[in-house]
Amino acid sequence: MLRRPGFHTRHPGANAGGIGIPAHLLKKCIIATIGLKVDTLLRLAFPYIEAGLIISAPAGVVWNLLVDTSRWAEWGPSVRSVECSDPVLAPLSSGRVKTALGFALPFAVTHFEQGRVWSWSVCGIPATTHSVEGLGKDRCRLMFGVPMPAFLYLFICLIAIRRIAALTKAVRDPASVS
Repeated sequence: MLRRPGFHTRHPGANAGGIGIPAHLLKKCIIATIGLKVDTLLRLAFPYIEAGLIISAPAGVVWNLLVDTSRWAEWGPSVRSVECSDPVLAPLSSGRVKTALGFALPFAVTHFEQGRVWSWSVCGIPATTHSVEGLGKDRCRLMFGVPMPAFLYLFICLIAIRRIAALTKAVRDPASVS
């Protein structure tokens, strides 16, 4: 489990995010609410709640999709386009993301570990975290995390994760693109 700088993961019986709900009950509520598929991963990594998927693709392929800002609109349901200081994310990247609602918001990368994890803030507010963990030559775990107060945004993240999985399948098998 990735630990966020300055934060420590609580044990499973701890209150989730200090909101008075035991973490194991919060997880069951979220699973029931958003109808997660069996292959979907869900974990609490205070102050984030994370959702993810095991993908049959090399970690490098998935990472490249995450950091190539020209590809964000392909997998990000809330992203229409991106203007970024770097075409491929780096530790101090910043720019503007045009949302599906048509307005542009400033963003800045707040945490970056090459090939593993990056987080950002949007309008100065902590937003999603994205991590990839290699599980062998052609398999990896992709996780997106959202701050606990924004846990409903996991709906959007799950769509993005599934789109990334589909994009990696298209890279491996171009005939699978319909």
